[in-house]
Amino acid sequence: MSSIEKLSEIKYAFSTLPLDNRVKFLSTLALELTISMRNAYPTHIEEKVSLIKLMGLNEVQHTVTGQLTKMIAKDEARYPDDVFFDILFEKAKGGFCDEDLFTAVRSAFEHVGQR
Repeated sequence: MSSIEKLSEIKYAFSTLPLDNRVKFLSTLALELTISMRNAYPTHIEEKVSLIKLMGLNEVQHTVTGQLTKMIAKDEARYPDDVFFDILFEKAKGGFCDEDLFTAVRSAFEHVGQR
């Protein structure tokens, strides 16, 4: 399955979740991203690659927690779901951490009983 097909599937699956499960998904995703960050420490991979991945994962984490905060507050100014995932994966791709994000997303869906 291509990255585009995976992203489309993720967007659809997320859109079908009730609000409380969306919140649960995003909070779990934030936690899973911290695990990805630990795996990107320079003690695990080349230092130059580590820096790029950690910066990318930090940007993804920031976007996830921002969306989560706005969702909990019922802030209508948050990103539409499809745009949110586009932004996430664009940031991840730029930080060479898109596979880390796919893994974290998969774990978050499992936590809310999807897939």
